Amino acid sequence: MHKIIDYSSDVALHITSKNIESLIKEAIYGMLDYLVDENKNLKIETKKTLNYLIEGNIEDGIVDALNFFLKTFYIEKLIPYRIYIKKTNSGGFNIKAFMSEFRGNLKNYIKAATYCENKIIQNNDTLAFTVVFDV
Repeated sequence: MHKIIDYSSDVALHITSKNIESLIKEAIYGMLDYLVDENKNLKIETKKTLNYLIEGNIEDGIVDALNFFLKTFYIEKLIPYRIYIKKTNSGGFNIKAFMSEFRGNLKNYIKAATYCENKIIQNNDTLAFTVVFDV
């Protein structure tokens, strides 16, 4: 689950999930939901499959992954329509995204995901993460 919240002059995305894999996936989809119209006008035809590896600090890795997908969206006009996350043997997370051509309109503009206040909080069996976007 994800929701957009006001954050001073920027915007923040608050994500909750039961595990890290779902948290990463919701962060990517949440950013895209804020970025583009609900009707994404996707031509569901895989133009490219992208892999992104998160290693080390998970919080920073999520922000890095968001910026990677943001850059891919702006430069190549590709948007993920299916994402798989798998934990690696070394404790990192591999993101495999099937990318399709985007033909819709921007709803909002995001300059970048920031490293401000990016800390995963565990509350009982739920993980929470907030990422701030520079808009």
